Amino acid sequence: MAKRRRRIRWGCLLILVFLTGGIAGGAVWILADNWRYLTGVVSGSESGSGQVVTRDQSTLNVLAVGQGEITDGPYDDGSDRQADFIALAMFDLRHNLVRIINIPRNTVIGSDGPERSLGRIYASLGIEGLQTRVAELLGVETGYYVIADCQGLRSFVDAMGGVEIFVDNDMRYSDPAAGLEINLGRGYRRLNGSEADSYLRYRSDGLGDIGRVQRQNKFIRGWEQQFFSWSTLWRAPMIVSSLHQSLVTDLDDRTMLRLLYVLAHYRSMDLPVYVLPGRTMTVNRFSCWRVDREASRQWAAQLL
Repeated sequence: MAKRRRRIRWGCLLILVFLTGGIAGGAVWILADNWRYLTGVVSGSESGSGQVVTRDQSTLNVLAVGQGEITDGPYDDGSDRQADFIALAMFDLRHNLVRIINIPRNTVIGSDGPERSLGRIYASLGIEGLQTRVAELLGVETGYYVIADCQGLRSFVDAMGGVEIFVDNDMRYSDPAAGLEINLGRGYRRLNGSEADSYLRYRSDGLGDIGRVQRQNKFIRGWEQQFFSWSTLWRAPMIVSSLHQSLVTDLDDRTMLRLLYVLAHYRSMDLPVYVLPGRTMTVNRFSCWRVDREASRQWAAQLL
């Protein structure tokens, strides 16, 4: 059955008020109705994509994509935007665990050239094409997807009141033609939406896209710690509104609730975020993250 693309619905997101730690009476009412589903005891629920989450299903994967503002890079054909961020989140529903594989956008497989990087494949073939390629690479079904763009990220971070993070080095970069101005000083900072966008897009540290991936992983951990904190509770209506407007997904409400329940277990610890193993290579003057399909499949299997 074909997957149905949809924006976040209000019903599920209102439950964020309770998952972030608040309002005991409402939480009891919501969780009483969903508890057996959350803990994986019931037989299942139809999802928006035509799949069924059952008590016998131990894992569920979600491909997360962050769209760039414009199509950039060596093969800019003016079509849809490339993927600036690609990650596969693998949820263990039986043990309430999650593992996140951050896949560099300039990843190429085997002897492929930069025109076949995963970020470029998303630009030309869309989310379905990227899901197929990632599944072939890792040997696992990608399952569902979540897509956000730069404006959605900025709005979401602002709705949360910013994200606290330590900036390891001064970050200075100016590109008037692209409308990009980055000016972040070293030290602890509460990044607003625009600053978070700059932090995640910066790549002038000599490490290129791998440096960007490292900052993405650090940001993911900082975001998760704050998202499930008491201080975020009063901002729930703003967060709900931001997510409703900025995310596109084929997750149904109950499945999303189940995954949020798993993520909530990591409130007091770092999320396990990994980088897909590979090596940096330069092809036709462009930097690529070269990976081997069989080695990637073996590595991913060890994480499951």
